Amino acid sequence: QQQEYENIMEMMEFLSKFSFNEFGKAISEINVLQKLSIESETTNGVAVMTAHKCKGLEFPVVFAIGLVDGVFPLLKNTATIEDIEEERRLFYVTITRAQETLYLLRPRKRRGYTANVSRFVTEMYLKATG
Repeated sequence: QQQEYENIMEMMEFLSKFSFNEFGKAISEINVLQKLSIESETTNGVAVMTAHKCKGLEFPVVFAIGLVDGVFPLLKNTATIEDIEEERRLFYVTITRAQETLYLLRPRKRRGYTANVSRFVTEMYLKATG
């Protein structure tokens, strides 16, 4: 557990070097670092992936980040009800990957404005408390 804690702290320190707008850049750098790594896949560590890539996998701890409207779900002017429902299913897949602990994270501000928590998180809370 100490190693897992240290891995999570290292990931958080790495991500803190990037602004929310640079999230794509951070993921790209992580992907490059993972490709350069010569460690065995059996070594404990932090796996960073998109919600699409986590299907079928499980992890003791999951951090779901960027949970604001406009990011997750990705709202576009052309988004249909079907698009939103597909993203809701993807959100469900993401949060059910956690075996023990799930962290739902969002920035307080995005592009200088207050970031609205994702409707999926709000809906989940309302169903749990209602």
